[in-house]
Formats: sequence, C-alpha cells, structure tokens
Amino acid sequence: MTAPTTDIPRLTTAGLWKQYVLGGDRQAPDLPPAVEDFYITRLENFRQALRLPTQPHRRDVNELVFVTSGRLVRGCNLSTIQMEPGGVHLLLAGQIASVNYLSDDVAGFYCHFSLDTIIRLYHREHMVRELDVLHTAMANKAITLPGKVGLAVRSVFERLLDEHTSRNDLSLIDAYLVTLCYEIKSALPEAGTKPRPGRAYELTERLRQLISQHTGCHLPLTFYADQLGVSPNHLNKAVREVTGQPASTLLTEARLLEAKVLLRHSDQPVGEIAFRLGFNDQSYFSRFFRKATGLTPQEFRKKD
Repeated sequence: MTAPTTDIPRLTTAGLWKQYVLGGDRQAPDLPPAVEDFYITRLENFRQALRLPTQPHRRDVNELVFVTSGRLVRGCNLSTIQMEPGGVHLLLAGQIASVNYLSDDVAGFYCHFSLDTIIRLYHREHMVRELDVLHTAMANKAITLPGKVGLAVRSVFERLLDEHTSRNDLSLIDAYLVTLCYEIKSALPEAGTKPRPGRAYELTERLRQLISQHTGCHLPLTFYADQLGVSPNHLNKAVREVTGQPASTLLTEARLLEAKVLLRHSDQPVGEIAFRLGFNDQSYFSRFFRKATGLTPQEFRKKD
C-alpha cells in the first residue's frame, strides 16, 4: 500500500515530471508550452523516466491510457486498475491518480486533454456524453478491447501522436479525440451506450466537473448553479432528470468520496479531515460517515 501523505496534491504535467522523473541519463521529455491543453506520449517514455510508484495526486486534465503490451497498474480514487494488452482506461480530471507499476516490456499510449481548452464548441456536448459513458464503464476497472477495435484505437492514437509532434493542429486533434471515444465506446455493452437527455445531461456532467474542481471546498448548490448560469431549481431538475436523484446527492457523494480518499491516502487526523470537509463537529462527521459506509472513520482507515 502506498505510504500516506499529509495531503493530496494537484500536479501539473511539469510538476509530475519534476517530482517523479529519474535522474542520471533518464530525463523527462521536452514539454510543449500548451502541455495542459493536450499531450500524448508512448508508455515506453513513462517507463524510462518515472520513479515509481507515484504518490496519490490529482490532475486538472482527463487522462486516457491504452496498453498494447506488457502490464500497467494505476490507482483511481480507491480502486487499483490492472491493465494488460488491449486494456484502456479513462481517468477524469479531479480524480485521485497514481502510477503504481510499469513492466519492463510495457508499451502503448498515454494522453491527456483539458475539456475546456481542447474541445471546440461544436464537439463539446458530444465529448461530455462520451466521456461520461466511458467513465461509467471504467470507474473501477480497465476494459479490454477486442482485436478489431483495439487495432482501430491504436491507429487513432498513432495519428494523434503524429499530429501532436508535427503540426499540432488542435482542430484535427479534437476530431481524433472524438473518434477515439466513439471507437472505445463501440466495445462497450449496448446497455451502457444508450443516449441520455441533451441539455439536462450536459448540465449534470458540467456540475460533476465543477464539483471535482472544487474538491474539499464544500460549496452550496447555489454556487454551482451560479457558475453554470442557471437557477438552483433548474439545476436540480436537470440532475434529477438524468440521475433520478436531487443535485444535493452529487454533492454528498463527492464529500463522502473525499472523506474516504483522505482517510485512506493521508495521515491527517479525523478531526482535521472533518473540518476540511465542512463539518464543525467531528462526532457529526463520524455519524455521517458511519451512516453511509457502516464503519466509523477510524475503522475505515484501518481496513485493508
């Protein structure tokens, strides 16, 4: 198990390489100026450069990994993701990430992108939907692509890498990303690919993204409604249409996940975690946590 830390840091790409790149003749690759907009590299570069395992951290970009050979193990919130040839995994911005293991023969692709800066308005709603479908399928595990789909996905990754290292035309990169998501989605069970309501669905996903961006802040629903340019009632109606639950449930679920992550991945006292999450009373936090999980915070922390 990874040693606990005092907090879960947010790392930029440059910060990730600076903290975990190996010394000597193994150096981080040159990073382009707009690296937080979009970046792609081969997994071989990670294996040759990173000191593993990395500590749990957050990123403000969406990360997509595809393994063509070898083995990779990464952390995603409270889950351990095992990846073998043909495996693909998506980790959304704001989630807890770590890279735990890369085999000597690992090969494949890593790319990340910011939805706000790389996805053009024409594709935004499509990408919001596609990313949610993929994230739902890969929340706790990687998916293995069948041969034909795997070949198609590998081909798109190759085109992305070639475009990124040559002209770096963001409009083409945008199109390739959309194609990539559609190809991966074609390998999912049909039940997981049903279309969702348009505007309500986009609002719900944008709310989820905002909650991730403000992790640990414990902001009221009115704050998020204002950020999204709608009334709290309208936002609540949209979330209920998509999830069947009020918007407050998303806030509660995010708060609970953050509590679990801090208990598992940090050494902060329970009282400090409670305060960070907006609980002025540690005993109230303990009741909230036990009601949701059946365990006290202390019991959860000791559990493997």
